[in-house]
Amino acid sequence: PRRLANMSAANDESDSVSLRREAHALKGCSATMGAARLAGLCESIETIPLDISGQTFRDLLSEMSKEFERVRKRFEIEKQRRLEDHRGFAFVKTPTLQR
Repeated sequence: PRRLANMSAANDESDSVSLRREAHALKGCSATMGAARLAGLCESIETIPLDISGQTFRDLLSEMSKEFERVRKRFEIEKQRRLEDHRGFAFVKTPTLQR
């Protein structure tokens, strides 16, 4: 959400350099996590012509925000599933070898 908030502020201030920088950073994080649609939306902001209206950016930011929430929910579900898969297993600390 921080990057989305920064992009929104940059758009409000007509700061296309900051907007694109934040989009680029979020694109990298999204791609690393496998959130291809979110990464694609970020790339759209990076490559959109500078003379496009602020409304176009706001529309893209709105779509990105929705996609971010969808991705966040999916990751939370996966995290919970993995935690449930590991319940019942005892993790024992391996003793260190003495020299």
